[in-house]
Amino acid sequence: FLIVKSIIESATYHIKDSQGRIFLSGDINGSIQRIDLSKLAPGTYSIELKNGRSIQSKKFILVS
Repeated sequence: FLIVKSIIESATYHIKDSQGRIFLSGDINGSIQRIDLSKLAPGTYSIELKNGRSIQSKKFILVS
């Protein structure tokens, strides 16, 4: 699981691989969100959080 703690209270997220392909998407409603990554293969990914005013992006490495 990936735990996302954000100051953005309402946003959408996208989990992308290093080539920019979107693997997971969803909504964040609140400051903490738990995202299930169990269906993803090990590798380098990024999470992008968007709301009406800003975009935040962070890279992470998923290991088995």
